[in-house]
Amino acid sequence: MATCDPATWLPREQVSDYISRELIPVMVEAFRAQTEKKGFCAIGSVKTNVGHLDTAAGVAGLIKTALALEHKMIPPSLHFEEPNPELNLEDSQF
Repeated sequence: MATCDPATWLPREQVSDYISRELIPVMVEAFRAQTEKKGFCAIGSVKTNVGHLDTAAGVAGLIKTALALEHKMIPPSLHFEEPNPELNLEDSQF
């Protein structure tokens, strides 16, 4: 598990890979307006841990985020090996 700063945790639930490819660059641009720091904001998903939740995904993400903040640790995403290279996360805040 990674340590977690409450200001740097971004839950990502019910978002397709296509939307991620569109959403992440917009978030990077928004963050860059405030800071040039890189690699300080984690992206997490609860789906890999418990499966598709449909309408309960938001609540599950909220609970996972609350627990991560309480314990100051980000739970790992199961089966994650490496990020999509198209996202260019190495040059971002994520």
